Amino acid sequence: MGYYNEDELYRFFDKAIRKASEKQLKALQDEIDYIYQRELKRIKEELRIRQELDTAKKMRDLRFKYQEAINQIGVGYDAKLINERLEMSKAVFQAVTKKLEAYVQTPAYLETLKKRIDELKGLFKNEDVIFYVKEGDQTAIDFLKSLPCASCTIKTSYSIRFGGFEMHIPERKRTVDLTLDAALEDQKSWFYHNSKLFIRT
Repeated sequence: MGYYNEDELYRFFDKAIRKASEKQLKALQDEIDYIYQRELKRIKEELRIRQELDTAKKMRDLRFKYQEAINQIGVGYDAKLINERLEMSKAVFQAVTKKLEAYVQTPAYLETLKKRIDELKGLFKNEDVIFYVKEGDQTAIDFLKSLPCASCTIKTSYSIRFGGFEMHIPERKRTVDLTLDAALEDQKSWFYHNSKLFIRT
């Protein structure tokens, strides 16, 4: 074992202490770097999540705002469209009404009455029958009087607006509606379902 003077011992211990200190300082620095990186990552993740949440909230608010605006536009558009459809359909049926009123004054109306009677295939024969016609519809009255039924009664009805007739067989409790009014209602129903002027629900 060598002998060291005081100066050499000082340098030896100083070197040993520095080496140990540097090792501890490096370990401490590594730990600080690890903690720093971990916290930095955590903070960045929190910021990302917060930013995403904030963006999502802003997007929801924007969607709500513009959806409300779109809904208001849609409501106004639907109301306008419904009014236009109503006006168009009203114009169509006003024109049809005028044509029907003119039609019952033509010889073709009598032919229609004959065809409607043919549809009954003699159901009125050998029966007590009540026919209802429009008040003042002399064409229908004269035609129905000529039918070979057991007992034909002809009455007027204020509910018939255009022409044709309703046939009632009281004994059978049966009614057949062959009025132009019923035909018009059928055509209205067809029109509403097929013209695309009305929204089907």
